[in-house]
Amino acid sequence: MELYDVYSLLKSLTCFPQRSYFQTLAVLLDDGIQYYEGGGRYEGGWRKDKRNGGGRMDYKDGSTYIGFWLDDGRSGIGKMWYADGSTYEGYWQNDKRHGYGILIT
Repeated sequence: MELYDVYSLLKSLTCFPQRSYFQTLAVLLDDGIQYYEGGGRYEGGWRKDKRNGGGRMDYKDGSTYIGFWLDDGRSGIGKMWYADGSTYEGYWQNDKRHGYGILIT
């Protein structure tokens, strides 16, 4: 999935009506792909060698997160598809679900 597709998906998330800042964010961050030892792959924004901005993380267990990152942690809005088939779409803070969101199991 190209970074453009990540931003398109973020814009389509159903519970977040205001997303006018995505294009500005893309200009401020470097884009790149990181493959992790033992599995996992991140594609998206980077700042000072940390995941920042919009991006997609495919985890070694088969889970996928598409959303925003801040200093290497999930932060802001995003959607997580868990390996067990459940999904969470909502807010994240300090790499954890936080605040408003929808969890479907």
